[in-house]
Amino acid sequence: MSYLKEKILIFIAITTMASCGSKSSIVAFRTENVTAIPLKTTELSEVEKKNWGHKDLVADTIPGMSLEKAYSEIVNTEKTPKPVIVAIIDSGVDIEHEDLRNQIWVNTGEQPNNGIDDDNNGYVDDINGWNFLGNSVNEQLEMTRIVAQGNSHPQYAAAKAALDKKNIELSPKKQQADMLNGVYNAIADYLKKENFSKTEVEAIDSQDQRIEGAKQILLEIINDRNWTIKEYQTKIKAYSDYVNDQSNYHLNTAFNGRAIVGDNPDDIKDRNYGNNDVVGPEIEEAKHGTHVAGIVAAERNNQIGLDGVANNVKIMVIRAVPNGDE
Repeated sequence: MSYLKEKILIFIAITTMASCGSKSSIVAFRTENVTAIPLKTTELSEVEKKNWGHKDLVADTIPGMSLEKAYSEIVNTEKTPKPVIVAIIDSGVDIEHEDLRNQIWVNTGEQPNNGIDDDNNGYVDDINGWNFLGNSVNEQLEMTRIVAQGNSHPQYAAAKAALDKKNIELSPKKQQADMLNGVYNAIADYLKKENFSKTEVEAIDSQDQRIEGAKQILLEIINDRNWTIKEYQTKIKAYSDYVNDQSNYHLNTAFNGRAIVGDNPDDIKDRNYGNNDVVGPEIEEAKHGTHVAGIVAAERNNQIGLDGVANNVKIMVIRAVPNGDE
């Protein structure tokens, strides 16, 4: 049995058991029924790569969720659908994204930017949703917050053990990130440019052992992974950002990401905080929420990017997930 067919068989069995009630019996699937499904023997086209998740296994030989088939065979196009508001509780959403800007919910009960709570719901100018993080971006992990409260917390011992373990694991990663950045910076300083090519690195002939060492390490890494210099720079920056976020925010007991928010996290009834900037102060940090919103509601059939799953939905943005532990 091919790997794909084997995975399909397992998937069908799992989803069947998951969908059965406690009184239902498990349905036995015959292997021959699965192996009868035709395999795709050609490369995915560019269109298929964008929307493979919407395809049908039998009709298209692509193991998607049969969305296109559902629209063509099940959805009754004679009826006028009612719009559905979908709240995306995430890191924020880029509401000006070209594939989302027409899909964003608008609160008709509010007069935009008049500084008045027109609909009397407790949130001033909540036009497209609400940002419960305000201008805060980074946050500690929960274990760090517990340790920062002191040893009177009932979970202090377990949190302290977990935090100590994380910090021990982080130390060599920090050293590695610093070394990898140092390699790139040494070459950039030598060549007196930030952007350089592999050919320029290979041509370096220096008596400085530090430069020669940086050259050898850089070439070994990119050759081993088949990277370009730009890919090295991008990937190492991403790794360094991850390590530094851990060190500076997530595992740092001295950092207080909530101070700028202005809320009392111990008062569940506290609600007078945040603002209506549903993107957040750093648009890059909204990429996950934007990604999720796109899966749900990216404008369909507009020949831009991907198609979202649902027609006739509007995205309400709830920014509640920081760079850290919500």
